Amino acid sequence: MANLVKSIYTGSDVSALGELTASDTISGDITLDSDLIVTGRASGTVTNDSDGSFDLSSGNYFTCTPTGEINITFTNEKAGQSGLILLTNTTPQIITLDADVFLSDADLTTINAAGTYLLSYFCPDNTNVYLSATPALTEGS
Repeated sequence: MANLVKSIYTGSDVSALGELTASDTISGDITLDSDLIVTGRASGTVTNDSDGSFDLSSGNYFTCTPTGEINITFTNEKAGQSGLILLTNTTPQIITLDADVFLSDADLTTINAAGTYLLSYFCPDNTNVYLSATPALTEGS
């Protein structure tokens, strides 16, 4: 990785973020004092989590195909974190929400029917998570 410096906390080599190249990978939380401009593609890991309990420390993007009733919960919430969940409720299974998860009644009714849905989430305060859902998605030809 370009432009490495020693961390005074861990003693490990870390990037000074001054001169990254296209092949460099950055992981973990990054705090910036100014805007970050990304040219090209920024992508993340997609985590399969079909039990409905989403650990937000593992990433921002999830897939979920429940095989039984699930209660949507989130752990390790971080203020300002947002992401997507691809929910495939094929059987369909009953879906409920944890006390600190918010979704409109209409959207909750929708995702309890068989179909594939894209859920977006936003955590404003390290505790509560707000969801929205698409109608059932149809594959194009």
